[in-house]
Amino acid sequence: MGNRRGRCPGAALRQRQAEEERGRARRPPAPDWILELNRATGHPLAVHAGDCGMVGRRKRPVGQDDARRLLTTDGVPACPICRPDTALHIVDGLASPSRMAPVHRPARRGPPSPTYPPTSTRRRTAVRAGSPTATRPSSRSS
Repeated sequence: MGNRRGRCPGAALRQRQAEEERGRARRPPAPDWILELNRATGHPLAVHAGDCGMVGRRKRPVGQDDARRLLTTDGVPACPICRPDTALHIVDGLASPSRMAPVHRPARRGPPSPTYPPTSTRRRTAVRAGSPTATRPSSRSS
């Protein structure tokens, strides 16, 4: 049995699938970098990677050069989840991997840190003053 228009039910399904495929093909690609904006003022809040799930509703796609400028000279913070500054090779204000100096950490000097014994898994019970367990009379007579 067909539907009211006389076409078979499979034709409607094929048409819907074709429309969905055309929609996917026409959708613009996801941006590489996103600038999250403040809802009230519109000022920049954070720079995110294009696939970050922590982006708010108010956002704007930005290019790589703009994202790098926002993070370095404009002082916009990077998202702590997706870390776009790491992906853009920005370390402490250095914007180019060729300018990054190796990190030198001095050797640790002094006594080693103390090691503590493992904590007990048994829970301690507090005894309140005036409770029967705190003032239990001795059952032995001397």
